[in-house]
Amino acid sequence: MKQDNSLAGLIIGFGKIWLNKTRTRQIRLIIILLAFQLITIVLFFTQLPPEIPLFFSRPWGQFQLTSPFSLLLLPLFSFIILLINLFLASLLIEKNEFLTNILTLSSLIFAFFALVAILKSIHLSL
Repeated sequence: MKQDNSLAGLIIGFGKIWLNKTRTRQIRLIIILLAFQLITIVLFFTQLPPEIPLFFSRPWGQFQLTSPFSLLLLPLFSFIILLINLFLASLLIEKNEFLTNILTLSSLIFAFFALVAILKSIHLSL
């Protein structure tokens, strides 16, 4: 019985996330950013060299380079972070609305910076 109650609570919490217009706009914007990430990668993939700079925190040179397929990790991580944060937000919405807002906002910020990293990698390699 506990599993049914927790699943029902999770579904109700997820539904409550969509009732707030600000969070709904943030989630929609995250989905748009994810689409832009994928579209950008697909449009420029054939023009990319065999190695592109992606790891900007590493020292300049060979350490920053990776395969163009590694660009697909950024939209994947953005999507995974969105799912995890929505799951946590649906669990916490009854207890802490502020934390729920922070979770959706952090997903938006991560998706935005992932798009910036993709654009910077493509720009530096073309």
